[in-house]
Amino acid sequence: MPFSLPLQGEGVRSGPKLPLARPGATAPLYSAKSNPMSVDRATVRRIARLARIAITDAEAERLEQELSGILDWVAQLDEIDTSAVEPMTRVAAMTMQKRKDEVTDGFCADDILKNAPKVDDHYFVVPKIVE
Repeated sequence: MPFSLPLQGEGVRSGPKLPLARPGATAPLYSAKSNPMSVDRATVRRIARLARIAITDAEAERLEQELSGILDWVAQLDEIDTSAVEPMTRVAAMTMQKRKDEVTDGFCADDILKNAPKVDDHYFVVPKIVE
């Protein structure tokens, strides 16, 4: 199933609400009139060239709008105050299983040496390369 973002009011989880703007911000999060980040046609062409993708003029126009929309969305995320959110390493809360940091030989040296063509005193015997 492809990933999609919920529309406003749709699929929003309940719980503590976070402020949607930085403290002291007076401007709304997003305005169709303002375009804080935008990608021009030359940038789209440069990205396509760097990615070794051939695009038509129609595709360049569509990609210009899509990339500008993505950057606008990122700019909206930048407006969210996350100071009350604890940093996390994954979405699901879990504690990492840790073991003691002990140096061992793996307790399987004999099993490994069984596969060696030649063994001498628990060491692999290999042909001499440098004389």
